Amino acid sequence: MNEIILTRPKQQAEHFAHILRSKTNSTVHLMPLIAIKACSDSLKQVDDVVLFTSANAIPFVARGQGQLALCVGDATCEAAKLAGFDAHSANGTAQDLAKLILMRADVNLRRFYHPHGAQVSDGFHETLEEGGIQLFSEVVYRQETQIWSKAQTLLVESRPFIFPVFSPNGARVLAQNLAEIGPQSHRIVAISEDAGKPLIGFDLLVAEKPSRYGVLEAVLEMILRGESFEA
Repeated sequence: MNEIILTRPKQQAEHFAHILRSKTNSTVHLMPLIAIKACSDSLKQVDDVVLFTSANAIPFVARGQGQLALCVGDATCEAAKLAGFDAHSANGTAQDLAKLILMRADVNLRRFYHPHGAQVSDGFHETLEEGGIQLFSEVVYRQETQIWSKAQTLLVESRPFIFPVFSPNGARVLAQNLAEIGPQSHRIVAISEDAGKPLIGFDLLVAEKPSRYGVLEAVLEMILRGESFEA
């Protein structure tokens, strides 16, 4: 039986674990290597068009009252809708979101607010500023690196696992932990080429679509690949 370890923040890991368990007969372990922490005790009130490059930022913004929100992908878009925003998805990466913003004539003359973590996708702000977008960005959360317990480390050392990774930062943290443990035959499913780069050298599969569902499809493909190899 295949075993999967999710290292993304707890709430997101729980949601994806539920999807994996409904679609596969794999054992899914939740072992977060990143925790999301607020940078302020108060929620940001928003009047501008909101840009969400990660669902992690949504809890730190006041509940929407139908304001327009442009989101990097479908999962973030779904979360923004639940939070009261008129949300639309770029169905891709941060650069796809930047292109969507620049293409929409109805928003070109409006102000934008981008709540985000300490790490921002390379070139996102620069692309918007070069396109004449009036952008106010703010760090509303930080990602704190977690440490696996001794029992969790022993588990990772014991046998091969599949590790889905959803961001370059998450991939870097996972790569550091796996490097300390030593070489293993783990398999990696990355949401994008950028997320896969820190884990080159492992059996790596990049999702065809940079989304939660793209990762799910790639995990299923990885499982079938492994079963075919064993056969």
